[in-house]
Amino acid sequence: EEVHEMSVELDAPLSPRSHGIAGWASDTSAVYVDERDEVGRYLRAARPIRHGEAILVEEPLFLSPASPDEIEELMRQTLESAVIASRAQDGTPFSLSVSAQLSLVIVLALLRDGDDPNCEDFRHLRGDAERWRGPATTLWSQLREELRAQITEEAMSEIFSIVAANAHESEHGRAGLFKIGSFAEHSCMPSAFKEVVTPVERAFSSCSPDASGQAAFARQSSPSSAFRELVPSNLPPRLVIRAQRDLAVGEVVSISYIREYLPTWKRRELLQAGYGFFCNCDRCTHKAEAVSAFRCPRCGDGLCSPLAPVTASNGSLKGLSCRCEACGAIIAEESELERFSRAEQEEVMSPESTAVLHPYHHKIYGVYLLNRQAIPAQDRIQAIEQIIEAQRRLTGNLSHPMFGRLCEDMAAAYMEVGDSPQANVGYRRAQEFYAISHYGPPDSGHDLRCFQKQTQVAGPLGPVPRSLSRVPRRSLAKTPSLPSLVEDKTEEVVVSQ
Repeated sequence: EEVHEMSVELDAPLSPRSHGIAGWASDTSAVYVDERDEVGRYLRAARPIRHGEAILVEEPLFLSPASPDEIEELMRQTLESAVIASRAQDGTPFSLSVSAQLSLVIVLALLRDGDDPNCEDFRHLRGDAERWRGPATTLWSQLREELRAQITEEAMSEIFSIVAANAHESEHGRAGLFKIGSFAEHSCMPSAFKEVVTPVERAFSSCSPDASGQAAFARQSSPSSAFRELVPSNLPPRLVIRAQRDLAVGEVVSISYIREYLPTWKRRELLQAGYGFFCNCDRCTHKAEAVSAFRCPRCGDGLCSPLAPVTASNGSLKGLSCRCEACGAIIAEESELERFSRAEQEEVMSPESTAVLHPYHHKIYGVYLLNRQAIPAQDRIQAIEQIIEAQRRLTGNLSHPMFGRLCEDMAAAYMEVGDSPQANVGYRRAQEFYAISHYGPPDSGHDLRCFQKQTQVAGPLGPVPRSLSRVPRRSLAKTPSLPSLVEDKTEEVVVSQ
């Protein structure tokens, strides 16, 4: 299998940001904005950047409400009382989508002080007003009469479309709008990933960091030596974009707007429906369709996948060839491709299709990923290992932030079955993955969270030695038996990017 090696020679100091809480200050110096006709404005690296390093840290222009009370107050200020009191056909109370909430926050800001710098920055963002005219018009019609007199239906469509095209989902279901971060373009093989998180700082038991915060960060690699806990700050959430691989000067900074582990035809469908563009990235046009993984009809259990992207809108493999990674067989017979196509196209997985699908197929991957907390703990452990191996096969490196989160889930599953030593191993692995995906400031706190969980389950023997921190790879030739999930059709919905 192809593994992408790190090849960029870095000739500049890494992570020149401040450490500690100062590391959360907005910093966009590592990128610059460029523009081309087919995508508009986008970001390039202004200096060499190492994988895991923060490329951009940015404060929001606007945020949606943080609590039910704040949402209620926003509706009271902006919507007609009859609208708020109304109920849906099923009897549920009136509610607003996160996009609508953020749009109303911006409406109030523009009406109160349109010359505010954040309002000026907002006006430089772009959206497709015609595409979002329907929901925008509905929201405009629900405004209080005095607000409708101050803002036109067309202006509401512009505001709503900018939010729909540029907002990033924050923790706890909020949405934020960011100036520079909004220019990060999409790629199905992204060079970076993003998080919107509330800044944290560490409480120290022995000594405090110096003015620059250097002491705090120096101890990050040895959590037990100095800090006790993470302390949430009063700062608003920040957008942090980190490199998923090494970047040279001038390389494009891209993120994925949707879940990556999907075939080309499905990714294009979601991007067209949610963002209004047809993706022609390198993966969509040239790469083998690694996630459409089938059991090889020649050797039985080998992983067999198309040698080119599956672009037919219904997922058909007609006219393509598949290659087995185990025995090297080329599958091009029409009957075999038709059998693969039927399994690919089925909306509900059947016993017949699951016999054709390899455990790394995107359907099985998606069902396990989205429903893993519903899986019995022992099966969940094997399913998570399977997801990690499938994701590593796709990306070719260990810099994806998903690996750390999955190892935390695996450790929790080991705790459920009463296997504390392996739970310790899981939390240690999570720390190791986070050290790769989250290199340097700002302090994500992920490593400390894992360390705290590890010490809680270590017991009288203490933490597991580092030499034992690798879980032996299991045979993943067979899929864990999860009959209750075989017919699940859950799709992940990405609200914003």
